[in-house]
Amino acid sequence: MNATLVDRFLEQDMKHYAQLLGVTLDDFRPEPSVFEPQRPEACSLQIARFGEGYAVIVTPTWKEQVTALLQTAPWKDWLDSPGGFDELVAALGLDPLDRTPRFGPYPTHSIALLCDATRFRPYEKHAEQVFRITPEHPLWNDPDAAPKWPFRYVIVEDDKVIAQAIMKHNLDVLDGRTWALGVSVKPKHRRKGYGKAVVSAATEEIVKGGGLALWNTDADNIASLALCQALGYEKFSWRLNIPYRIERPTVVDLFLGHTTNNWDQRLNIDREDFTPDPSAVRPRPPADDALYIVHLREGYAVGAPPEWKERMTAMLKTNPWTEWLDSPQGLDQVLAALGLEEMDTTDRPGGPKHEIGLLCDAARFRPYEKHTERVIRLTPGHPLWAHPADTPVLPFSYGIVEDGALIAEAYVRHNVDLLGGRTWALGVYVKPEHRGKGYGKAVVSTVTKEVVESGALALYTTSADNPASLALCRALGYEEYLWYLRIPEPVEESADNG
Repeated sequence: MNATLVDRFLEQDMKHYAQLLGVTLDDFRPEPSVFEPQRPEACSLQIARFGEGYAVIVTPTWKEQVTALLQTAPWKDWLDSPGGFDELVAALGLDPLDRTPRFGPYPTHSIALLCDATRFRPYEKHAEQVFRITPEHPLWNDPDAAPKWPFRYVIVEDDKVIAQAIMKHNLDVLDGRTWALGVSVKPKHRRKGYGKAVVSAATEEIVKGGGLALWNTDADNIASLALCQALGYEKFSWRLNIPYRIERPTVVDLFLGHTTNNWDQRLNIDREDFTPDPSAVRPRPPADDALYIVHLREGYAVGAPPEWKERMTAMLKTNPWTEWLDSPQGLDQVLAALGLEEMDTTDRPGGPKHEIGLLCDAARFRPYEKHTERVIRLTPGHPLWAHPADTPVLPFSYGIVEDGALIAEAYVRHNVDLLGGRTWALGVYVKPEHRGKGYGKAVVSTVTKEVVESGALALYTTSADNPASLALCRALGYEEYLWYLRIPEPVEESADNG
């Protein structure tokens, strides 16, 4: 390891961030000019520092105020201060802003640090308790994380991980020679040096292998900064951002943030790899051997095993695949374009899937009034309850009864561990001879009403080739947020049918 890798990384990272800001490397100066954002809706204010250079991006409505502030306030000190964000917000005359991480832009104040072999200072305490685990280890809690997350260092007590250092391998940066680190320690075990011990072990492996260890943390996380600086990490960039949209996050924002994180892990990508430009999509190797095409809100991402990358890339370039995602025939069209026409597409566990996810909250909901007098609420004690009685995540349903039997039912599954229990997944069944009469819409409307009036989010997932199901929920105000297509183990399947 030598300074050359550090210099190369700093130049590449600075260039990347300059592109995001819409400025050039020369625009980072000790006394910065004030620039307007390329997209006015993107931010209200961003202040960035790399080394001794600064760049300031500000929306036109704030430009005069920020320019004056830069001349009179100690804003450079604020960038490196735990309370710097709040001081800037107060100087701008804004109310305190919520910096809770969530989907879409939110206020941030972060500091990035790096460490190489020349900077590293190992921490010896607790070294005998630290050991290395990989995804095959029984204590590894995320089996889909490889290859970007290939190993961790942990401390275990009573067969449970109490501290762990997590490493993300940046495969596409400087020939895979950079790693982003993070740490988690169970609350009752903090301030004992366990976090420093596992991060030290992880950093040592990275830098001794000729790599560069990277650390990013909130500027007000004093413990995190102290931990990595004690190991020799040095600050190299400071970023403060006030986005254009600064209201408190809604349950929809929080849910979409959670969903994006899940897809990041499944596809082994970063959030920014979801691109709104379909022509910029490039297949990336996912966590499993399946093929994926995903459209999440306004972004697209594609996953393909290495042996399928070339064929998937050709398919993306020559076909209207974005239209197929919203087409009832989309799965067949993608299979045909990939030469997998013979694959079994029957609905079965582990089989190919082409699904659309929709959501509804109180602001979107449009109730259906017909048949409401016939809808009844069912719970596990009801004689017509058709679900397991001891399943707390299925607490109730709504149905329509005729001649003592259920002819239509909308049921809900409570996602108790997600967003404090504020999301519910809905399903519906109507007996074939009673379809087309509005019964399904009536029971789904009643369930949705109860869910959204409680302040929660109603979720609905259906096959893309089920137009009746899509029409039902759209009529009630549900909006699409996810389109995805998954083809399992295409190599084996195509070989069997070849």
